[in-house]
Amino acid sequence: MVRTTVYLEESLVRDAKIEAANRKSSLTKLVESGLKRELTESRPKGKKFRLKTYDLGGYRFRRADAYE
Repeated sequence: MVRTTVYLEESLVRDAKIEAANRKSSLTKLVESGLKRELTESRPKGKKFRLKTYDLGGYRFRRADAYE
C-alpha cells in the first residue's frame, strides 16, 4: 500500500463516504475499486502489443535486439 493525497470536491467525498458506509466498506476500498475499474475499461481490447521483427537475409531480429 502507498499513501497519497488527492484533492476532491467536498460534496464528492461526502457522497463517497456515504456510499462506502452503505456498502459496509471503507472510502479507500471504494476509491481503489473505482480506479481499478476505470483503468481496466480504458485499456484497448483485442490487440496485444508486440515488437516488430525484421528479416535481414536469414537473420531475424527484434527491434529490442538492435539496442543490446
